Formats: sequence, structure tokens, C-alpha cells
Amino acid sequence: MQQTPDLDPLSAFMAVFSSLVGAQLAPFAAAYTIIFFGALCGLMIGLRTRHPSSRLSAAGYAVVTMVTSVFMTVYIADILAQHYPMLADGKSWLLFPVSMCITAYGEYWIRVLRNIVTKLARAAVESVK
Repeated sequence: MQQTPDLDPLSAFMAVFSSLVGAQLAPFAAAYTIIFFGALCGLMIGLRTRHPSSRLSAAGYAVVTMVTSVFMTVYIADILAQHYPMLADGKSWLLFPVSMCITAYGEYWIRVLRNIVTKLARAAVESVK
């Protein structure tokens, strides 16, 4: 019986990068390529929904959100996979949407985090009562 090839993007990029950078570095290069493309797609959404501003401000926004996405995506995907067991099967598929969300909602994360902290504080106060 013939085995079907693994067609998820991570496996496809790993096959490409294994010939370029070697089999040991291919998983890392493939994962961060997916993160980069997800962050780039999210950045287009974030820049489109952002208030019009100067080009320098948009470039600064792009750099900050892209760097944040590259450094935070793996950690957030791990946290999501730990708290939601149904996502843990193949957490590599979380890399693209998580990196896209980080850059797409770049200006709104302060509000989102403030709402989360407020809800957690209310839940803590209610549990004490």
C-alpha cells in the first residue's frame, strides 16, 4: 500500500530547505518561513486598518510588529496547544494564524490585554466572594 505524502506547508518547506540548509536546520528554517509569511499577511491587514500616517511611522510599525511576531509566535502557539488539547495534534499549523494575528492586531493588543486583565480581576473577585 502506497503512503500518501505529507502535504502540509511545514513539510513542504522542510523538503525544500533540507536541500538548501541541511536536514538538521530545515525544520527551523521552514517554521520561521511560515511565521514570516503569516506575519507579512497580517501586516498587510494591520496597515490597511491603521489610521493614515507618514511612511516612516508605517515602516516603524511594520518592523516592530514583524519582530514581535517572529519572537512570540512559537511561544503563543505552545501555550494554545497546552490549554486546548484538540489543537495539540499538529501545533505546527498554528504558526501561520498566530503570526498573522500578532501583526494584524498590532495596535489593538494593549486594549485586548487590558480587557483580559479586567476580566481576570473580576473573576478573581467573584471567586473570593
